Amino acid sequence: MNDLVVKNVNLFGDTIMAAKDKEGQVWAGVKWLCEGLGLTDDQMRNERKKISKDVVLSKGGSNLTLPTKGGKQEVLCLRHDFVPLWIAKITVTPSMKENNPELVDKLVQYQLKAKDVLAEAFLPKEDYQRRLSPEEMMRIQLGMLDDQGERLGGVEVRVDKLENTMTIDYGQQQELQALAKSVAVGAVGGKKARAYSYQYPQMDENVRAPKMYGMVISRLWHDYQDYFGVNSYKNTPTVRFDEALEYINGWAPPTNMQLEIGKINRGEM
Repeated sequence: MNDLVVKNVNLFGDTIMAAKDKEGQVWAGVKWLCEGLGLTDDQMRNERKKISKDVVLSKGGSNLTLPTKGGKQEVLCLRHDFVPLWIAKITVTPSMKENNPELVDKLVQYQLKAKDVLAEAFLPKEDYQRRLSPEEMMRIQLGMLDDQGERLGGVEVRVDKLENTMTIDYGQQQELQALAKSVAVGAVGGKKARAYSYQYPQMDENVRAPKMYGMVISRLWHDYQDYFGVNSYKNTPTVRFDEALEYINGWAPPTNMQLEIGKINRGEM
């Protein structure tokens, strides 16, 4: 997009690079929003992926050329009225509440005020003072209002219910699967460990003997499904995606399995 008006916007003491395009739309750089919230580099990368791949959020994302420390670069930006919805999709886990209460407080501030602060920096007051309810925002983004913003008869949407029933997309499924494989490999001692390729003796010619690595990753998914109450990791609710990453990262085989892995790696089996 050309003809951008670019400003540094003060958002609760954080400097957010933002811009207004020639059509009057206000955009905020995702990089600066994430830095303002205090997200880690990994979390920032995850949020960029989420915005790009999410069915709703992707409608409010765009790559704009903005000035950075390395010169003018194309960066992912989020339209200001999509910021509250993006914040709502950042899962606040129990560990975040305990270990990073400042982040939780900022998430609340950003969700309630960021849209208006960004709009105030660029737009006349009358253009942004009417605030939509979360339900109205969701209806607009899902096409449940017509082009004039009139309500469609008989349509009632419960935002909480919709968010809680949405499941992770293909990209998020791939991310969970890759992480699970990495954790399972680590649990058997790495790809060079004897347990990684160890196959149990054939006991029945009609039944294929299991491999230790296969048993480990099978147990991981069994525990995962039991914890999240799903029949497949592919059915993980979108709102619990960050919790799912945290769960897999922290998973370890049960004690009996760990002892057996140790015996295999020591050549005792």
